[in-house]
Amino acid sequence: MELEASIRFLERDIKKIEERSKRYGWHIFQDGIFVKVLLPQLHTSKLFRLSLFCYGYPRHLITAEFLPNPLQPNKILWPNDKEQMFRIRSSANGIPFICMAGLKTYIPESDETTVPYSSNDLHIANIITRIGQQIAKADCSYLEVNIQ
Repeated sequence: MELEASIRFLERDIKKIEERSKRYGWHIFQDGIFVKVLLPQLHTSKLFRLSLFCYGYPRHLITAEFLPNPLQPNKILWPNDKEQMFRIRSSANGIPFICMAGLKTYIPESDETTVPYSSNDLHIANIITRIGQQIAKADCSYLEVNIQ
């Protein structure tokens, strides 16, 4: 039941940003509780591939990560925003992560958190929008992270 409800909530909430996604050139694909988002950085012509795992949406934190380029499967393209949201060098375990309220990686120890998240933090449309906006204003430089 929770899985079916999550899927319906995701469908409803993704529709809320259809207009915005067209304006910015974002492409959003939903497959059950998995959401893939293609986010272009217009001034560099780079395409960032974001994967969102939304089990228990909208009550539970979302897992987000960038995906490898299909043409270079051993590399992941990460935007360079000087470690504000996209943490590459400051990661304690060496694994890059997205640091943003509403994502599991914001507090990686547990899915159950004592930090009071608002429904805006957990809303899929807001998460996609905040990541897309940060990519748009990130440096023209980008980082390719090698996968071992």
